[in-house]
Amino acid sequence: MFGRKNFSAVDGILRSYVGLSSIGTINRLSRFYTIPRADADAHSVTGRFVDDVSKPYTVTTYARPNVVLARGKGSYLLTSKTDVMLTSSRESSSLVWVMLTMNLMHCSNLYYNLPAGELANKLVAKTLDSKGMHDAQRVFLCNSGTEANEAALKFARKYAKQRNAGKTEIIAFKNGFHGPPFAPLVPGVRIAETDDIESVKSVISKEKTAAVIIEPIQGEGGVNVVQPDFLIELRKLCDENDVVLIYDEIQCGLGRTSSLWAHSELPPSAHPDIVTMAKALGNGFPIGAVMTNEKIENALDVGDHGTTYGGNPLGSAVGLHVVETVSNKDFLESVAQKSQKFEDGLKDIVEKFPDYVDSVKGRGLLLGLQLTSKLDSGEVVNKAREHGLLVITAGGNVIRIVPALNIPEQTIEEGLALLTEAISGAINGNALKIRYKGSCILVVVSLPVLRFWSHQSFVVSYSMTIPFTVPTSELDYCLSQLLEHKPPKILPEETISQLCHQLKTQLLGVPNIMSLTSPCTLVGDIHGQFHDLLEIFKVGGSPPDTNYLFLGDYVDRGYYSVETISLLIALKLRYPERVFLIRGNHESRTITTNYGFYTEVLNKYNGSLKVWQYITDLFDYLPLGATIDAKIFATHGGLSPSCQLLDQIRAIDRFKEVPHDGIMADLVWSDPDPETTDFKLSPRGAGYLFGYDVMKKFNHDNDLVQLVRAHQLCNEGFVSYWHGMCLTIWSAPNYCYRCGNRASVLEISHSNYESKAKQPQGVLPGQYCNVFEASPENDEDTVQGRGVNGINPDSISSGKDIFSAYFNGRTRTQHVEYFL
Repeated sequence: MFGRKNFSAVDGILRSYVGLSSIGTINRLSRFYTIPRADADAHSVTGRFVDDVSKPYTVTTYARPNVVLARGKGSYLLTSKTDVMLTSSRESSSLVWVMLTMNLMHCSNLYYNLPAGELANKLVAKTLDSKGMHDAQRVFLCNSGTEANEAALKFARKYAKQRNAGKTEIIAFKNGFHGPPFAPLVPGVRIAETDDIESVKSVISKEKTAAVIIEPIQGEGGVNVVQPDFLIELRKLCDENDVVLIYDEIQCGLGRTSSLWAHSELPPSAHPDIVTMAKALGNGFPIGAVMTNEKIENALDVGDHGTTYGGNPLGSAVGLHVVETVSNKDFLESVAQKSQKFEDGLKDIVEKFPDYVDSVKGRGLLLGLQLTSKLDSGEVVNKAREHGLLVITAGGNVIRIVPALNIPEQTIEEGLALLTEAISGAINGNALKIRYKGSCILVVVSLPVLRFWSHQSFVVSYSMTIPFTVPTSELDYCLSQLLEHKPPKILPEETISQLCHQLKTQLLGVPNIMSLTSPCTLVGDIHGQFHDLLEIFKVGGSPPDTNYLFLGDYVDRGYYSVETISLLIALKLRYPERVFLIRGNHESRTITTNYGFYTEVLNKYNGSLKVWQYITDLFDYLPLGATIDAKIFATHGGLSPSCQLLDQIRAIDRFKEVPHDGIMADLVWSDPDPETTDFKLSPRGAGYLFGYDVMKKFNHDNDLVQLVRAHQLCNEGFVSYWHGMCLTIWSAPNYCYRCGNRASVLEISHSNYESKAKQPQGVLPGQYCNVFEASPENDEDTVQGRGVNGINPDSISSGKDIFSAYFNGRTRTQHVEYFL
């Protein structure tokens, strides 16, 4: 690992020199970089990197000088002069290398670059550690699986030619797949049968055969696992005939089988001379590689092969991160556990449909269902796709299942349920019928993007799903449970899970800032006051007839946070074009752990936290704001000194917990302050206070007329700042059942933003703050809510609840209050 001093130095380089605007700044880089001239001395930092890290592990296809390129600027290529970047490289985090590639994305292969040398070194080291190819020595980096196999065959033929010019034939195997190159019918290819050593003996020749290429687990050909005894005999046969043995692990390697390589569990007597890899190596980024032993390396000369983009710094940095991740012991153990869960579920399917499903095939997370002749795999794939489950076929009437290696166990369960229903539907010709089932993807076949799952995306934690529409009747049933009972009935854990999955699916395609139009009604903080939420619908109109934008803080403080957020989720799914939700500061794991929602879930679900986990995961998907008629910006909190334009908000990666600082944090934490003109620190400990000048400039720069926000308790339900330029609305009356405040919703009826007419409430023309009092049930909640919902009365005024302490002994006439 980097020591503190070294890491700070690298971090300083990044902060100081990434993104310089002109070539004239080259002189400012002289402390860390220099223009390459003579070869570096063998004892220098650069020389040691070349001799110890890069050169010993890289296939000899280029005659490279001792120059290590570290940065590019315009027409200039610079090498590193710093000891930090070189001597620390072997122990550095690969994420640092990814950041460093901002300095250099591509350079000529005639020179060394840092990430490529480190990746070659790491692949060999991790392979040896994993008991894979025991004599692995060198790596050639390229751009894809097809390129990797072409290079491997070329290397093998070069080795064979040195022994006998007539050794050119290649042996492959029936149902094998090694890429789709142009004009693939290469002469001199012989086909043998897997697990039949006699078929190999019938075509192999010491005089003619150059190479044997085989997948330890055939993917495209039907998820066929080649038996270990056959591979041992195959290795022996290749040695007897001086033939190069190539393992194609492009689909089955790099953690797919719960070991680093599919051949890692084989003895050295079954190890290959060459291993090819791609797909997982780049986690969706185009990269491939060929790993060879010493005898292959010795057969190659400078100029025997080459690649323009292979081994580029960016791809190499990504590959390095992947290798470090998938070679981790704990990670591989988790793959084994998920594999067992899959296999158990697939065996249940075999038992359920014995006339149609024959067996489970494969290993690790490269699995298949072998169907009988009574059921076509294509029909099952089509039936599954109708409801959002993407699986693919393989040769021999097989359904291939190749999920992300970090697939959650809950998603495995959902996917298996959908697959069961798809098979049943294909057999019976029926539509899928699953109550409350959400979206799920097991395999996305060709979508190598970091937020997608695919057979190329193995490491990332995001998942993209295909919409699975919860039936309207099921949503209506959920609504009836919440609305037609007193007290409202909580929804089962499984139902909450599926509703959250479905809404996350919808929200994935929603931008950080939604574009809405009037008429619409904006709602401020609700804070678990369920009966007051129902009062809002009485005041503002029911969701089927009214457009609602809720500005966040749906949970905590009140006694009915579970019911409140459940109702809003169900309404959003039932009326997706009428109900819109954005994120507040209480849509956070940290905040909800301390201010009520966490404890409420524990009490209402008998000690289970699954509902809290489902809903707080959903919070990460909520947008951060909305514009109305492109003139009003609505968000939960306020402005940020780091953000001048809405486009900066649109560029945020919002799919995460709210950070402590930065634009995203300020949007949910900041407040207006009529006593200041600029920004100043907030008494909340997060976000900022912002004044008139800040507000005026932000509106001007973004062609806006108003900021509408929530977040602050207002005694009269709303507060207008600076003649309506900023408006706070608060929608939780008698907050915490004791503050005595009124509440309001903002009704925007039209978009007459050019009018200068003054409005009695200090709002803009066409706007009305509809003020209301607490619902009749609000007072009852203070007495009954605690007992009904299993909430400990003492927890509401515990030491953790700083709000209670803040209001203890205070009058109810506070105009605006700051609180969490």
